[in-house]
Amino acid sequence: MKPAQIFHQYIWIINALRAFGQLTLEELNEKWVEDKVNEGNALPRSSFNRHRDAILDMFGIVIDCNKKTYIPMTRPLRIYRPWVGDTTFRPDKS
Repeated sequence: MKPAQIFHQYIWIINALRAFGQLTLEELNEKWVEDKVNEGNALPRSSFNRHRDAILDMFGIVIDCNKKTYIPMTRPLRIYRPWVGDTTFRPDKS
């Protein structure tokens, strides 16, 4: 896959989580397939984890999950930017 395509996927994930707030990985994957981000192919958990790590490295954006509902494919994902002090998208403190 070309770097520009991967970068587009990172931006899509960030925008989806900002637009819809909390999403489970399953819900994110449904939107991913609907929007044909990767030619209609699903977003595997392992790819999501690699994308999440790259988003943190490139943009400093943390994509976190609710630790209370530790169900691998259905835990809510949240996004926040710790360097800005953005209180809109913050992980649970519990």
